[in-house]
Amino acid sequence: LPALLRSLPGALVATALLTAVLLLGQETKKWQDLRQKVGRLRFSIALALLLRLPSKDASCLYSVGLLLLYAGNRRPPFGPGAVHQVSAYLCSLVESLRYMACFPVLFLLALPSMVQSELQKFAWSKLSANLSGFAKQAPAEVEPLLKRVSGGIYWKRIWVDFEAAQDAVDEDDPMGADLAPAVPCVASSPAQICAQQLARQAGVDFRSVDSLKIARLSVLLKKYMKPKGGLEALEFNDLREAAADEGSFLRLAEERLEVAQPEDAGANNSAGENRGTDRLMEFLTGGLRTHREGATNAPWDCQVDVLLRWQGAPLNEERLQRAVDLVIQQQPMLRACVPPDDSTDLLLGSRNSGFSTTVAASWSLLNELNFLEQWPKVRRAVAGAIYLCWPRTFIRSANAFKIPKLAKTTSKDSKNLADEVYGVMNESGWAWWRSDSSLNMCLIHLEKNSEVTSCVYCSVTHKYADGGAVAAFVTALSEAYAVLERGEMPSGEEHPVLSVQEQRLWRYLEGLPGREGQVDVYLFDIVNDMYNHKWGHSVGIDFTMKICDLVRAAGRRMACSEEIAWISCMSCAMLRLMPDEEMLKLMIVHNGRLGEAEGAVACVSNYVMLRIPCLERGNSPVADICSRVKYMVTHGHFSRPRSTEQAHARLNIGGMIGTDGNFVQLFKTGRGRDPSWSRAPYVIQLRMDNEGGIWCVKDFKCHEFLDPTTFWRAAVAAAQEIAEGNFTTPVAPVAA
Repeated sequence: LPALLRSLPGALVATALLTAVLLLGQETKKWQDLRQKVGRLRFSIALALLLRLPSKDASCLYSVGLLLLYAGNRRPPFGPGAVHQVSAYLCSLVESLRYMACFPVLFLLALPSMVQSELQKFAWSKLSANLSGFAKQAPAEVEPLLKRVSGGIYWKRIWVDFEAAQDAVDEDDPMGADLAPAVPCVASSPAQICAQQLARQAGVDFRSVDSLKIARLSVLLKKYMKPKGGLEALEFNDLREAAADEGSFLRLAEERLEVAQPEDAGANNSAGENRGTDRLMEFLTGGLRTHREGATNAPWDCQVDVLLRWQGAPLNEERLQRAVDLVIQQQPMLRACVPPDDSTDLLLGSRNSGFSTTVAASWSLLNELNFLEQWPKVRRAVAGAIYLCWPRTFIRSANAFKIPKLAKTTSKDSKNLADEVYGVMNESGWAWWRSDSSLNMCLIHLEKNSEVTSCVYCSVTHKYADGGAVAAFVTALSEAYAVLERGEMPSGEEHPVLSVQEQRLWRYLEGLPGREGQVDVYLFDIVNDMYNHKWGHSVGIDFTMKICDLVRAAGRRMACSEEIAWISCMSCAMLRLMPDEEMLKLMIVHNGRLGEAEGAVACVSNYVMLRIPCLERGNSPVADICSRVKYMVTHGHFSRPRSTEQAHARLNIGGMIGTDGNFVQLFKTGRGRDPSWSRAPYVIQLRMDNEGGIWCVKDFKCHEFLDPTTFWRAAVAAAQEIAEGNFTTPVAPVAA
């Protein structure tokens, strides 16, 4: 009895604290508010001391209770039976014990970021910005190059326009080339005929090419053609340059490819049964597979969507349903469950960064400093501990999905079909939406004047998908529908994207350097903790078709895709407006669909770093800068950014799906963001997409030292010089 009385205060304290954790844990915001008021480290120290105030230390009891709460919060989705429910809790308890055992190592790695978040003002006062020499306005010697490009701000948005050269001749005018009919190349051999047909199927017209169409063409070539004996298969980088000219593309296909026979095309297909997974664990968790990858920091309910209109013969709804089921069987990330570890990871993290990504970024920094180079076993042990504690993704073995349907009869004429379709979905209240599914679709029928227009809305969670993943899903859906329409037997082989993502994550955690020309996991959670970034202003930009055609013409002059043309013109603009920078660093998003990652409905894209030297601007023509950008992108001269490496620009430029089979992409009327001020880690931060030929800027932030209107004038001026053939114009001519 005396021993029980002595332990009673400790038990009461531990029970009270666990009850508070349980109640506050239902709403993460309350924990965040409490930590902000008290401070994370102070709160942890106070809690540890409070557990030791009673006569009987309550730390052990509190730890056991906290373990049970962790296990309950991180339990995987269980199956329908009672056995699966019990096994899910038991598996979560075992996994939580392993998590707790590895937690001290992770805590030590995350401690610097925690201290920095507590003493932010003091830390930033001791640091200075790494980038310097930003120009507040265009240098005097550059201003004459911008005289034919005008710009300004109207209704809080930037507009840019240009004047054509007065001595331009019609037949030499690159702007007229878009309106002139293309002269088709005649394919002479079976390989050229097949390659030409696949290029047209992928939407590559050899005039305006973007990365999504090239990626689609790469998948089709590998499926219906094979490399000649002793030659390597055509990869994504090979097609970037060849897809700019039809003649070059046909010659490349004749040299390296031949038509695959039906037995060759089906040789690699399998039922996907030998996955090497643990059947016992799948049974205990109700058929779930555990997967780990460097997923995006987007929440589960953040979506990447696309709206498609069906053209051609009437849409067969039953065939569409079968095609969707087939694609779900092929693409494992479409069967992903809601991640159970995200709430815990964000709760333990600092600010907007998750705990695991902060730990991994700090660990990568230590590896770059060769901290444990002489102890490889210790390094692998730490990497293994981080991997075991990494947030898990659970993949279902099957996912029953039924496409919901909406219909509306209207007699009004709409300016934009996409806006009308979204209006129908808004009227439905989105009651058909499945919040626990990574894939959501809806079939909408609009009847007007006895004519029915069928549209398909597709959405995938941004947690495990990007714009390229949605494009890959549309391609797979269109192809599956066509296969079923022809009455052929479709393949249910599962895409190997899970192993690709796990290998990329393990390579990053193991501390191996980024390979040149490859896309690996990159986490920049600690960069903002190490530099005192100044402020920048976000503002909207409106491009006309005239501006987009100008950059498109510059891309044809450079024999590259539109994305590379935009990056090249922006590089010339930044080098002109920052005369003191000898090395321009661009952090761009690469779609990452290389090798086995091609055709994956998953977020395989990531940031890579381009390093463009420009030592003598007076002797460096704009063609030299553009050729360096094109060469680095097309030939894979890029690598994963280092942990503390800063960049002048962070660019995310994506293409459009356009037409894929019988599906045509629709775009709703866009609305730009209101101007605002915020921290600017980069001189230029940009996200833009191609929407029906017009490039729409979704997000643009410019450093306070740089005028945004002047920047866009300089970018358009560079495009004008390339399009008009003025390749020898220096980047920064010497003032007279």
